[in-house]
Amino acid sequence: MGDKILASTMAFSTLCLSRLFHGFNCRSKESIFEIGIFSNKYVWIAFGLGLVLLNSVLFTPLLRNIFQVKELTLNQLGIIYLMSSIPFISVQAYKFIFVKSTKTL
Repeated sequence: MGDKILASTMAFSTLCLSRLFHGFNCRSKESIFEIGIFSNKYVWIAFGLGLVLLNSVLFTPLLRNIFQVKELTLNQLGIIYLMSSIPFISVQAYKFIFVKSTKTL
């Protein structure tokens, strides 16, 4: 049987990071590239703060013990970042292709 704490840590991290990325999807019906990537500094502040808090839990021994998460390798972190960004990329691609084309009709 696999390591349940590792699986839980990776699921927790992926869910948290996915939600941070999803904040960019919720900004507008248009693609983030249409409205401007840096047009809302508060979204970036929230994203950065969330990233700092998540990484604090993952990399600080005291917080790792409190949250009962396992130390992750760089490979595992890469998987988390990749899996977390897939919904963001999918939604933005959809918005860029389909919302843009409906605006021109």
